[in-house]
Amino acid sequence: VSTRFCGGLMPVELSFQCYCSCARPGDELKVVGEGPSLGDWDPYRSTVCLKATHFPLWQVPLPVLLNSEGAFWTLEYKYVLVGEDGSVEWEEFDPAPEASQLPLGDLGFEELPRSVSLSSEESEGVINRRLEIEGDCVVLCTETFNQLASTFKAMWPIRDDWGPDLAGRSAVIGRGKHRNSLNPLFKLQYQLPRQVFVAHRRGRLISVLSKLHHRIELAPGLWTHIMAFVGEALREGHFSSR
Repeated sequence: VSTRFCGGLMPVELSFQCYCSCARPGDELKVVGEGPSLGDWDPYRSTVCLKATHFPLWQVPLPVLLNSEGAFWTLEYKYVLVGEDGSVEWEEFDPAPEASQLPLGDLGFEELPRSVSLSSEESEGVINRRLEIEGDCVVLCTETFNQLASTFKAMWPIRDDWGPDLAGRSAVIGRGKHRNSLNPLFKLQYQLPRQVFVAHRRGRLISVLSKLHHRIELAPGLWTHIMAFVGEALREGHFSSR
């Protein structure tokens, strides 16, 4: 799934995580729903495949880009297991009225807050998962196969020139002015979304530029302009001035 911003549309990136222990060897876990990327409800056409990186936790390798022409919209989807023989198993939701806790340690964070409350939603009359999206944003969904109620969803605003894997594009998440690392919510508000949506992609871009910087000698001051254009490289100290 492309992660590049298409001019004129509003960028929305989704990172899907799903706990699924009922998968058999060779099964694929997909997100199927509205829109071309999600297959327009056709499991065989969906391009959003999750990988069992830490079974039973499945994750998308890269965030999924969806472009919207409206500021407010609703995405409907489900998780589907597709077998090697082409068989399809759609998730079926069981009532789960009690809210549970998602340890942030499961997502690689050990400091406060230790956990966040998960939303509890009535399953009666609900067929599909529904995600309310507002404006330019990135969204993290951590869910459990066959359970509608036990979900964790967080949304962070981004700029309309979003593109952490592209030089000159924004990698800024959130609009807060005071990002104090002593704030107990700092991990959740800033470091968690940066780890999920920025770190790998921005790091790959900076790594390539760093190698070029050491191999290619340009006119005095040109690398400074290049690094300033990228932005992140100067602050993260991957370059030394020439």
